[in-house]
Amino acid sequence: MNAPANEDPLPRGEGRGEGARLALIFVALLLASVLLSLSGFRALLFANVRTIFGGFFSALALIPEDPATLWSIALALFRVAVLLGLPVAVMIRAQSRAHFAWLPLLLIGFGMIFGLSLPALSSIGMWLAFLVASGTAAWAMWKRALPLIVLLPWVVCLEPLFGHAPPSAWVWTPERILERCATNDGVRPVDVRADVVSTRYFSVTSVSPSLQLLAGERKSFWVRDRKLGETLATLQGNFWEGCVRDGTAWLGKRGFVCEASEATQRCVEAPGPEDIELDYVDVYCASDSRRVYVSQLLRGGVLEFDPDSQKAELHEVIAGLNLQLAGPRADGVLLGITTTRFVVIDPKTWKVIEARSAGLVAMGIDVCAADGAALVTDFSGRVRLFERGADGAYRVTRATSVPAARRVAWAPGCQRALVTSGDDRHAFLLSRELKEERVFRLGPALRDVTFIDQHTAAVADACTVTYLELDR
Repeated sequence: MNAPANEDPLPRGEGRGEGARLALIFVALLLASVLLSLSGFRALLFANVRTIFGGFFSALALIPEDPATLWSIALALFRVAVLLGLPVAVMIRAQSRAHFAWLPLLLIGFGMIFGLSLPALSSIGMWLAFLVASGTAAWAMWKRALPLIVLLPWVVCLEPLFGHAPPSAWVWTPERILERCATNDGVRPVDVRADVVSTRYFSVTSVSPSLQLLAGERKSFWVRDRKLGETLATLQGNFWEGCVRDGTAWLGKRGFVCEASEATQRCVEAPGPEDIELDYVDVYCASDSRRVYVSQLLRGGVLEFDPDSQKAELHEVIAGLNLQLAGPRADGVLLGITTTRFVVIDPKTWKVIEARSAGLVAMGIDVCAADGAALVTDFSGRVRLFERGADGAYRVTRATSVPAARRVAWAPGCQRALVTSGDDRHAFLLSRELKEERVFRLGPALRDVTFIDQHTAAVADACTVTYLELDR
């Protein structure tokens, strides 16, 4: 017998509930598909994922030479368990399997946020906040409470975005930056003011003891005798370490190689192959020619640029994220890192002579030209000294802990080094034996470091350039 025309064939609310589940599945898969359709984002995501897996194996290989690396690995695994494990547990315990439609988006997010968690959790206060958030998330998972609570630890790990990424402008107004700068260590250019401070400065390249080039995404300046010149309109971009030849600084940014002297500045297109490349990193000036070499963020290659013909040629060096160059040694050999590998490179053939583990997330390198000793910083909180043995191969001979160790520079003579921290607040002066000699308060937006002379270092941060007199 047929049901009356005015009677629902399904129990009340069941059809609407099924429709809501289908809508959530559609939205979750659509968002993941849209993100993966963006070629640049996809390339960066896959590079990050490879780095996460490769970093764990790299760190494991370093344990015999640096046993404290085991502690870094344990903390990294704890991050994985919280950031990825708890949300997956929520999906498993959910009454509806429709929640698994969010798994692709979760994995995408984890691939991007794990790296942020390293500088975010680099102080006792931030670790306490993370533990409280993790406990709350675990309770929500167990009680099947509001599912989004499980993402509270992710919110804690977003903290670095408010010191370096575009959202930093909401937090660090010019007035607030100036207040912070006034309490920092060191001295700044005499004409620092509200319209020049910014969280988007990246590097300082020293041309001479009296002249430095401060480069940033929105503003760049020549700084002569610690006084800012006019804004260099040509030089705007994500410029990392440059090199100097005959009084001219050379810098690289995505698709361009730039030269700068006090008389002129120009940027020339140097895109290389048309494969996806999001950024250029370090620049090396060859001593035996006018050619300039620029390392790449994603492809692990080095772009060879000829200023005379303005032609570029790509050399495939090593697969890996964020290839950085340092050197050369006295014999002309270059050293470098990806986020997981320490490499020795022949700059004549661009072949890798030696490759070995560098750390969980290697973020900075500098080489002593005299003896070839290399300092490598690991974002997980280690600084390692690589030195050559009798067989010519590199090994870790010393190591120490520095919170979220980021960029590093040897002082002339290589008896001291300065390391900036991803905690966005401190730089650490270390002896050759990696003993801590002094801690400087800096930031925000603390990035690159270079030495002006044996006693003076210059650091790029939101205060423009901060000069540190190491012996005062």
